Order: sequence, then structure tokens, then C-alpha cells
Amino acid sequence: VMKKKLMMIPGPTPVDQSVLDALSKETISHLDPELVKTLKETLNDLKAVVMTEKGQPFTIPGTGTLGMETALVNSLKKGDRLLVVSHGFFGDRFVEIARGYSIEVEVLASEWGKIVEVEKIAQKLKEKSFSAITVTHVDTSTGVCAPLEEVAEVIKRFPETLFIVDAVCATGGIEERMDDWGVDIVFTGNQKAIGVPPGLANLVFSEKALERRNALGNISSYYMDINRWLPIMCEPGSGYFSTHAINMVNA
Repeated sequence: VMKKKLMMIPGPTPVDQSVLDALSKETISHLDPELVKTLKETLNDLKAVVMTEKGQPFTIPGTGTLGMETALVNSLKKGDRLLVVSHGFFGDRFVEIARGYSIEVEVLASEWGKIVEVEKIAQKLKEKSFSAITVTHVDTSTGVCAPLEEVAEVIKRFPETLFIVDAVCATGGIEERMDDWGVDIVFTGNQKAIGVPPGLANLVFSEKALERRNALGNISSYYMDINRWLPIMCEPGSGYFSTHAINMVNA
């Protein structure tokens, strides 16, 4: 009997043996009908877990940080204004990434262990126009859970502002209603509440977010350009962009 380590950390989390068995299956072609079927199921499961009928799911080899950067680079361009609501270390990471793309960033930060009050978010959005707002649903570093539904009600009053949610620590562990709450981009990883080893960045884009991507034209990324992934995500097996993490999809 294999002795397992007790990992008392937010993630990676312990993985069930059935997941490890799936991970160790024979590596097959990225166009094999078996993988195509599994990828379709995975994408549908991703839509289900964030409760969306309209959203377009993506699963891309990488981690949560790749998901974060992918969300920003497909929705904002140089000079656009981004409001970051930060409840800890990973909220702050949005700032570093956005400034690397010359996006103008304003930050609403809380003391560690506390939330940014919804009223402050509403006031900031009234003061000036923002192309997007980012909120971390649960920040791993502090354990703070944002009142996402309340924040969503505020953001709905500002339709020009895309609502981007970092759900790496939340998806699968707490309710997320993408359609009902008007979330435009939600991204997560595998390795926390989903209970799979790290290795995939999972994102869902709303119709509004896809329109924003198209409005940007050419963007400063090749691998993270969702328009390059879109044909494969809409119809797995229909073509090729990049070899997928086959065994991770199986898991």
C-alpha cells in the first residue's frame, strides 16, 4: 500500500486514486476520438460547475496564473483602465500582470483578512469609467471570500465594464453563477477544490467578453490568444493549434 503524504495546504490538494489512475492512462493522439470525447465532456463539465449556459469554455495547458494573464490580455489593451479589487497576494498579482501590458491600474485593497466594502467598489465605478474590474472570489493567501453576488449587482450598473473573476481557489468548492451574476470571464485551475493535479488553466468567456476580444484586433500574445483556441474548443478534434495536455484532460 502506497503511503500518502498529508498536505495541509490550500493546493495542490490530495488527489483521489481514481484521478491518479486516469492520469496514468496511455498517452494517445490529441486527435484521437477517445480524447475528443473526453475533452467535450470536460468543457461541458466546466460550464456546469460555474453554472453557465451561454459561456464559452476553454481549457489550456498551464496553471491558474496563465488563466489570469489570458483573461487580461484578451480583454484589455495598452492604456485601458482596470480596477483591481484585492483581498491578498493573488489579487495583487493582477496589478503586476496588467502593468506589464501598459494597462492603467487602480487598486482597491483591503486589510488582510477583511473584504473591500461593496460600497467602495460602487463609488469607484461611479467616479470614472473602467474597461474591466477583477475580483478574486477566494484569495488563497488570506482565505477571504468576496461577496461576489453583491459585487455583481453593482457591476451590472456599469455595462461598459467587464467583470473578471479569479476563481482558482473557489471553483468546485463554493457556488458560482456566471450567467445569473453577469460574470464575463471566470478562470480557475485544477489543483484546489476540483481535486486534480495542477496543469490546466480553465476559463469561461461570456458573449460580451468574446466580443471585447474581437474588438481588440491583434493582441500581444500568441499562445494565450483565445481566438486561436476557439475553433478547437467549439469543436474538439476539428483542427490543431497546440498539443493539449492529454493525460491532464483524462484526469
